[in-house]
Amino acid sequence: DLTVDNLHLTMTGSHGVSFLTHKRCEVRNCVIDYVGGSVLWRKGGSTMSSVMNVRYGNAVEVYGGCSGFKVWNNWIYQIYDTGITHQFHWSTETCCTQENVAYFDNLLEYCFWFFEYYNTDTKYSITRNIHVHHNFCRFGGCGWGCTPARWRRSPMYSFAKRADETENYLTEKNIFQFTRGTIYRHTPPLEPEGALIFRENV
Repeated sequence: DLTVDNLHLTMTGSHGVSFLTHKRCEVRNCVIDYVGGSVLWRKGGSTMSSVMNVRYGNAVEVYGGCSGFKVWNNWIYQIYDTGITHQFHWSTETCCTQENVAYFDNLLEYCFWFFEYYNTDTKYSITRNIHVHHNFCRFGGCGWGCTPARWRRSPMYSFAKRADETENYLTEKNIFQFTRGTIYRHTPPLEPEGALIFRENV
């Protein structure tokens, strides 16, 4: 039952707003900009040449389960990774349900990706009643963090793998304008026919 309202969140090295598993949280009427991109840790091999700097940064994120997550009427721009996302993965001992999610009436600009979703590789995952509508997304892969090595694989809307159960995931009446990468990407295995509905987007 947390509401983030009417704030300007800017210049963070990681995320702007980040929730773990929650119920009934929302972000509204905010400006969130210049988020992410710091070297947050290093991973890799035994030599410096094989070590990779780990960078990320999402404007608004929930990591884990959620029930009642709304993000609306925000201006989100210049984001190193994702504008808005609900995601969870790689926890084979945990069940994760993401439900009753709504993203609407947001202006998103100059992000690496604008919406990102995954709920995979868990003990059991359920995704249902997701509504992404009436958002204006433009200038994909054109932000400050989109170097030439990154923007060529920049999707405006990204799905990774599939949940064990997916129901009523609706994306409608959004505008996707100008991208240096792709508009939509779904990493296999794909959701079953009819689980994801796209209609009346431009």
